[in-house]
This record gives sequence, C-alpha cells and structure tokens, in this order.
Amino acid sequence: MNSDVVSLACITQAIQEEARDSHVPPAPLTTTLGNSCFSGGKSLSVEIYRIKGTTDWSLEIVDENGNSTVWDDLFTSDKDAITEAKKTILEETAETFIGPADGKGNSKWE
Repeated sequence: MNSDVVSLACITQAIQEEARDSHVPPAPLTTTLGNSCFSGGKSLSVEIYRIKGTTDWSLEIVDENGNSTVWDDLFTSDKDAITEAKKTILEETAETFIGPADGKGNSKWE
C-alpha cells in the first residue's frame, strides 16, 4: 500500500473524529446544593449546573411530570442560584412550577 494513501487515510480519520467530537456538547457540572423538595403535595427538583470551562451557574426547576422551568439569567455562584430557587418557590408556591402531565401546554408560543 502506498504510504501517501495510508497518510491520507490517517488524516481523514483524525478529521472525522475531531468533527464528531466537536458536535458532542460538553457535559454539565452539577452542584451538591440542588435538591428535591415537596410542597403542597407536589414534588420539584432543583437543578443547578454550569458548563465545564465557564463560571456562571444555571438554575432549572423540574416538576414531577418532567416539565422544566429554566431561568434566563445566570448566577455567579451556585449558592446564589439555590437562594433564588428557594425564595421563588416560597413566594410563588410549588404549584406555579407544575406543568401538565403530558408535557403539552395549552398556550401558544409568542
């Protein structure tokens, strides 16, 4: 086999592997501050995470049906995010975050 063909095959394989790897989103890093809570007979999961290599934290609340509410704003620390989650759940109640069991809302996107 010609060495140029072998070299080209190795280069092609490396490019394909790099392209495949670049399409894989980085795994989020989670904090130990996130937890599950129960209020008014409803279950919520508070999830706080950031992407490896970044410093800001995302906040997401997932209901018992798998519906999620994600904050648009990021937080400078995981402690700020859990404080916001607790404050919001207390002010608005857990019921606010419960979506439909089938995951299909009745409202239209605007």
